[in-house]
Amino acid sequence: MKKVLLLSLLFFISIHAQDYVKLYQEFIPLQRIKSSKSLISTFNKNIDALAKINPDLIYFYIKYMNLMIGENIANPDSNFKNILDIYSNNYRYQINEFLSEQLDLLEKKECSYRVKKEIKNIFVSRLNFRIKTLQKKPEADINNNLQDYFSYLYLSKKNDIEYNPEIKYKNLCLESANKLRSNIYQYIKELKTNKSDPNFNFIDDLFNHTYLFMNSYKNKYYSDNTTNILDLFEIFFKKYFKIWNQIEVNYSFDIIPNKYEFTYTIYDPVALDTDVKIDYNLNTFYNLGIAYQKRISEDYGSFAFIKIQAGVSYLTQQIKNREIEGNIAALQGIGRFGGPYSFKQNLKKYYSFGVQISTPFIYLSRPLRIEGSINYTFQTISYLIEFTRDKYSLINPNQYPQYVVPIKESDEFEKNNHQFTPIFAI
Repeated sequence: MKKVLLLSLLFFISIHAQDYVKLYQEFIPLQRIKSSKSLISTFNKNIDALAKINPDLIYFYIKYMNLMIGENIANPDSNFKNILDIYSNNYRYQINEFLSEQLDLLEKKECSYRVKKEIKNIFVSRLNFRIKTLQKKPEADINNNLQDYFSYLYLSKKNDIEYNPEIKYKNLCLESANKLRSNIYQYIKELKTNKSDPNFNFIDDLFNHTYLFMNSYKNKYYSDNTTNILDLFEIFFKKYFKIWNQIEVNYSFDIIPNKYEFTYTIYDPVALDTDVKIDYNLNTFYNLGIAYQKRISEDYGSFAFIKIQAGVSYLTQQIKNREIEGNIAALQGIGRFGGPYSFKQNLKKYYSFGVQISTPFIYLSRPLRIEGSINYTFQTISYLIEFTRDKYSLINPNQYPQYVVPIKESDEFEKNNHQFTPIFAI
């Protein structure tokens, strides 16, 4: 399923990654641009940004680069900079008008409240409120066919097509635009037939090609059989909320490392009792988890859903031998003693059970929210410990004779732990 989705969006991704210096190398001051990594980066970023507004802007930008970089003409009235800015402003204004028209149509459209609200929020977020008016087109010498050729290169991703003034590239632009729309329609078809899942990258790609759906201002990229962009959004969000409303049950099985630490007191008939801290690495820790999520509200917001997660952990029996240096202990009237302890740790049981209940408190944006949860954990662990010390040496053998006190004991250690933890997470 995900592979199909990636294939559907592959065309857009490849456009974004295009090397525009190479694509337009025959029409730009190539050596000047290639002499600076900064210029290469700037050229590629600007072409990408302008083409997302309208590919026709590529022509004005290349004219500007030739005059500014190639001929060192800095005056914006003479190097096409002002012309580029005016056309860029006007295309943005057209997009604003188009989005405003779609918002008006959306209010009359019959669809669910949450779908309508989501579409409205996205469209409003794309409006450019700095663009207020449509500026008068300046007088300029524009080679319309070459302009169409530059747009065609961008849309088709072909860098091996030489410019031929006898060819009318306007028709080729429409053919490439139709292929782009076909990719979009194919993805929507896959959504409707459950072959793909909703992916919000599709929304960005759709807005990066708004000109494909604008039927005003004699838009050469628009065809009469173009589907209304609102219908595409409606299909997308209907499928998204259908999945969002489903009960989710997830399973997991993991083998993860863990570390447990406790203190064991050794009884010593000669020296004082000694506390030995034991840390144990659990290297084959098996965990089985299950999660259940149910929506309780149709909209985003506080307590929109409740999620219950539970996990059970279990560790198989392990035996571990170790030599550790015993603490030096004081025995009144005799002196200080020390010696090596021999440990055999037989882990009999490790068991853990946890439950977490969570719900969103605040939605910061669609994927970003603050969740609150209560986590309960019960844990039990038990060891059978065998402790031996074969000899017990006096620290000062010149003062007292050395002697051996063998010690051997075994003990079963078990600990249970209950814990409630509140958690807040983004």
